Amino acid sequence: MSSDASKPDATGTPGTARPTGKIAPPVDIFVEEHEALPEGCELRFARVGLPRPVSHLRYEPLEGPGGVFRVEGRDAGDVVVRAHAVEVDDSSAGTSTLVYGGSWGLRLLRDGDDLAPPLAEPYLLLAASEILD
Repeated sequence: MSSDASKPDATGTPGTARPTGKIAPPVDIFVEEHEALPEGCELRFARVGLPRPVSHLRYEPLEGPGGVFRVEGRDAGDVVVRAHAVEVDDSSAGTSTLVYGGSWGLRLLRDGDDLAPPLAEPYLLLAASEILD
């Protein structure tokens, strides 16, 4: 008998653990190597929420001031696609919000400054409060 049989399940009864439902499929991030992101990226996150479109967020880049940014996904050939956000397991914070785009990652455009060059990121992990829509 496994040691788990003596642990109470959600109802408090030892040895009667039942499945609680389907496990959400993971979110796989695969960003191809290209000029803006020469290292590319390949990661997997455990999803705990439903993906939703996102277009604005608060972000503090490594260089330059933080602020509000428009966010877009990019596919190969720099084609604009919608960015999405989803809650994921984050071992250091419990849950975080994963923001992801297309096969060429994300582009962040400083809101209100059309002359600023876009920032390229493969993905972002942010607090839910940083997502503005």
